Amino acid sequence: MRGKLLFKLVKWTRAIRIFFGGYEAMEEKHKLFELPFPLTPRQIYKRLIPDGYQYNTMSTTYKKQIFTVRKLTDLDHQIHLRFYEAGWVSGHYELQPDQWPI
Repeated sequence: MRGKLLFKLVKWTRAIRIFFGGYEAMEEKHKLFELPFPLTPRQIYKRLIPDGYQYNTMSTTYKKQIFTVRKLTDLDHQIHLRFYEAGWVSGHYELQPDQWPI
């Protein structure tokens, strides 16, 4: 029961962040490539999860972003990818934020 409630809370807060999100300069700064055709979140998940990526629930969310994943590279670092409706992907290598809570 508690797990379901936590999942719903995270999903609800993500919806709010998508509604208010949008930081175009940051999105453009980290733009990597464009997919040859759009993929659904489920298709992205099926392709990346077996490769060691995991869904990233607590990342900043931008408008028109449909999915986000991360892959831990070591104890302190991760590769973070964001997928957008238009088919382009942004990403960066960063410190793993949940290792250093506020």
